Amino acid sequence: MIDRERPDVVSLLEIDRGSHRTVTDCQFRTLLESLRERGLSYGGGVANKYSNGGLVESVPFFGHLANAVLSRSDRPTTAHYLSAGRKRLVLEVDLAADAVLFAVHLSLGARSRDVSSANSPSWSPARPTGGT
Repeated sequence: MIDRERPDVVSLLEIDRGSHRTVTDCQFRTLLESLRERGLSYGGGVANKYSNGGLVESVPFFGHLANAVLSRSDRPTTAHYLSAGRKRLVLEVDLAADAVLFAVHLSLGARSRDVSSANSPSWSPARPTGGT
């Protein structure tokens, strides 16, 4: 679908970075290579969706699960982690001077979502709220 639609940005959730579940070393890398073979130039970033060096990441089944962002303009992708919740990765991509993509995949449980959404991310810059 990516090679047919050619989107500028693609957010990928639940991507595998190389576990016993997949036959690739890393689905993200395999996808990038496949797109390049078709003449499409994408870059981006991938990060573990649970934490950076945390307990859940050390469990073999969970340690390779990630989220990623592909970008045709190869914009830098920055990984941030909320202070609470199991799935707490927020991927940030500056698309333009006035447009930022935050790719977020939170847990399904209402309690987890409440805790995650109550976090006040210190890394998030002040953004205009609109209106004239």
